[in-house]
Parts: sequence; structure tokens; C-alpha cells
Amino acid sequence: DERFRASCSTNQVIEMTEAKYGRMQLGKCVKSSLGFLGCHVDALSRMDEMCSGKQRCETVVTDSVFTDSNPCSAEVKMYLEADYTCLRGQYSCDKLCNLGYVSVAWGR
Repeated sequence: DERFRASCSTNQVIEMTEAKYGRMQLGKCVKSSLGFLGCHVDALSRMDEMCSGKQRCETVVTDSVFTDSNPCSAEVKMYLEADYTCLRGQYSCDKLCNLGYVSVAWGR
């Protein structure tokens, strides 16, 4: 399985800046256009949920994680293109983390 990994140094957190899921260019299993290049969905909000504000992030890249419908032809293998930056900040998680409450202190 393909995985996305991001990490920042101590006292820094991830800020996702761009994320697309689809077939943006040739390569990765497709050697000719077949008319499907450029098909993608914006995956930034999903990547924000999973990674922004954390010091480290790793996720398996699958169709079910990034889209409810295939923006490309069913024959075309899709993939994730994502960029992030590291910002000064701290990620803290207490007992409320298991309930989805997380505290992030941002700084520039």
C-alpha cells in the first residue's frame, strides 16, 4: 500500500498547504495520456483533518480515504500529491484526545 508521511522537528507542527488525489501526470502506472490526465479531487481538507497541527503524520493512501467517487476512469490508478510546511508550534494531547479534542499552539 502507498503511504503519505510527513514530519517536523521538535517544537514544530505540520501545516498542509496542498493536496490532490487523482491522476495528475504520466508515470506511476500510466505511460500514455488516454485522455484522463488532470482528473483529481481536492484532498486538502481531508489531509488537514489527518495531519495539520501534528508533529508527525502517516496515512495509507486509498480511494476510500480520499474520495467518495472516482474522478478518473476506473482503469486509471490514482495517487496523492501533497505538500506541507512546518510551523513553530506544539501539539498536545491529553485524555480528551480519544474523544477528538486536541490542543495546538501555533506560532510563526
